[in-house]
Amino acid sequence: MTRREKFQCAVLGIVLLGIVFVFTALVMAEETTTITGTVSNLHQIVGDDGKVYQIGEGIVGAELGRLVGTKVKVTGGIEEAEGEKILTVKSYEMIGQ
Repeated sequence: MTRREKFQCAVLGIVLLGIVFVFTALVMAEETTTITGTVSNLHQIVGDDGKVYQIGEGIVGAELGRLVGTKVKVTGGIEEAEGEKILTVKSYEMIGQ
């Protein structure tokens, strides 16, 4: 094996390791949680604990965003970006007003 081939194998190994690392980080970031709160007119969930969660993009999130004033139980993943909690909605259930 030439020096160039060894170098190419090393670079390929590093790239593959990086891909595995990024994939693992994404999977771990998508830990599922459940929040109970009220949908606000700012496309947010105001949790019963007072925490505010931005409703993330997506079909289910768009449906949820239209339920302004409704108390809901939401299951999804939470990410933090620029000091805001963003909730990627996987499912929700209306639990009253």
